[in-house]
Amino acid sequence: MAAGFVDAALVTVPLNYNLERQGYNRLAWGPDFVRYPMNGISGSPDYFANNRDLVLALLRGVAGGVRDVKQRRSEMIPFLKEYLEVPEDEAVKSYEFSAQSHAG
Repeated sequence: MAAGFVDAALVTVPLNYNLERQGYNRLAWGPDFVRYPMNGISGSPDYFANNRDLVLALLRGVAGGVRDVKQRRSEMIPFLKEYLEVPEDEAVKSYEFSAQSHAG
């Protein structure tokens, strides 16, 4: 966008906050129109059937990780700020968006 090759772009958290800070306007906010997953787990039906215990363990681990992140907000904000190299307000918004987007 800055180089003028495109007039708009679909970006995800936290890149959208950086663009807004640079003066770009948000045209739309995806969650206002559609609920979509931020990530997923995929595999063939055969793999899932033949590795049931492993698949269940993976799902339990992911659910536990999401639960842990939601319970440790005060630790996650500084982590996101440093890891994403963003200002604190963008780390907070990124955390809130991600925590809200994940069921559990």
